[in-house]
Amino acid sequence: MTERLVRTSYVDPTVDPPEPRQGDTGLHESRQDQEGYADPLHRLHGSALHGWGVATGLGVTATIGANGIRVAPGVALDARGRLLPLAPGGHARLDDGTPVPVTGDGAALPTAGSVPESLVTVGWAETFDFAGVASGVFNTETTPVLRLRPVAGFAHDGTEVVLARVRVDPGGRVTELRHDHRRGTVISVDRVEFRRPNVAASGGATTVVPEASAEARSLREGGLVLAADRVAVEQRRGGDWKVWVDTVDGRVGVGTTQPSASLDVPDLVARDRIAVGHVRPLGRIHAVGMSGFAPENPDGTSTVSDVPLLAQSDSTAIGILNASGRESFAINVEGNLGTPDGRGVPTLFDKYDGFWHPSIALRNGRVGIGTQNPATALEVHSAGGPAAQFNGDVHVTGQITKTALTFKIDHPLDPERGYLSHSAVESDEMKNVYDGEVTLDDDGAAEIALPSWFEALNERFRYQLTPVGGPAPCLHVSRKLSGNSFAIAGGEPGSEVCWQVTGVRHDPYALAHPLVPETEKAGRELGRFLHPEAHGKAADLSIFGSVQE
Repeated sequence: MTERLVRTSYVDPTVDPPEPRQGDTGLHESRQDQEGYADPLHRLHGSALHGWGVATGLGVTATIGANGIRVAPGVALDARGRLLPLAPGGHARLDDGTPVPVTGDGAALPTAGSVPESLVTVGWAETFDFAGVASGVFNTETTPVLRLRPVAGFAHDGTEVVLARVRVDPGGRVTELRHDHRRGTVISVDRVEFRRPNVAASGGATTVVPEASAEARSLREGGLVLAADRVAVEQRRGGDWKVWVDTVDGRVGVGTTQPSASLDVPDLVARDRIAVGHVRPLGRIHAVGMSGFAPENPDGTSTVSDVPLLAQSDSTAIGILNASGRESFAINVEGNLGTPDGRGVPTLFDKYDGFWHPSIALRNGRVGIGTQNPATALEVHSAGGPAAQFNGDVHVTGQITKTALTFKIDHPLDPERGYLSHSAVESDEMKNVYDGEVTLDDDGAAEIALPSWFEALNERFRYQLTPVGGPAPCLHVSRKLSGNSFAIAGGEPGSEVCWQVTGVRHDPYALAHPLVPETEKAGRELGRFLHPEAHGKAADLSIFGSVQE
């Protein structure tokens, strides 16, 4: 925004030589000087050099759950360059014209009746003091207007300056206060020169003078240039310098003011490689962006990539020491062949007992624990002792293939000092076993009812009957299983009979995955054993192969 500047001339240019005008200054001349020159000059200075926004203060305070907010004293500048001072001892106005006194804590702005989402704004206004007219005093006070403007449709053009964003409930109680759309004033310049005091000696005289120390200026291509021999960054409240930039030597120090390399951090020197505790780095770390690997070279080596962290090594790529400085953990690349297909097997090693142990390996999307050649999605090998232990429930959706199956519990007769183990009953069929007891009726017969799902799950039934208390040579199955029940007869009336029924599963899953009792070995399994030692063979003839294969 620009305005025309016109002021009263107090020199008469119509005479030669020009001389000061005689007489008193008239009211119209004072108005000309104020309204045609001083006011627009002030507005031009503000709008052209500082833009619009909050210059200082004008903090907004609210108590969540209570009505009303308070705007602290301060100054803003609107788009026309007019100052909006909220000064203690002065006044502000509400949108309806109600005057509000400004105290040391600021001015109160009611929130009752406002829309749910509002912007707290301050705008320019003046108020004439009618009380002084009788005594011949004509005063006009700048009384900024405090408003709650709906967020929707608000024009952020600097006519009003936004101080905060507030949300209220239907009762006008504040539920949230944010700083959305609040902005500060600026300094609109192309170049800022910084000066420092210095002592200059000339001849026998010593003088304290200011001299140029640094310069900040805009870059023609867009951006900022900071011209200085040295730049230091420290905490806002003082203290040691945290970052030191030496533009003469082209070095940056973090935590040191005497960088010895392009980037110098205590205990870390970064050039082409990063070294920790070594003059010559043993590995390489490449840090760039986040997009992933670029296409490979024909020989399989990587081109310039965009991987956030890239470590390169023929063996240990990443090693970690514990707090005492002892080797503890490593990520190695094993079997790293120099061919396009030779990628190596990333393997995690631990050294808890003082010896390196391969723990987890990744190969072709498979995970090996104790092996670097997993043949399944997860393969676990044990160097001795159990390969895995689960303390809790385990759910498996699918088939379990095992060599032996047992349970192990605390011994019922001596749980503190012993265990009891049992083996599971095996079959070459997917067999289920059911048993129970029944008392025969007066005719020496009984009907045994089974669950409603019995025949949906089982087929090919087999029966066993055992009389209790005496022989029953005529005891027999009088009706085979049908309708989820079967009948027995031929026993002594009132006697007890133990019964057992077995069935073979024929549910949809069992039919889709039948048990095949005998299969032949093929491929890498041929000539190898699940348990070579049990057959008197060497351990390296295991089907699972060596853990390092």
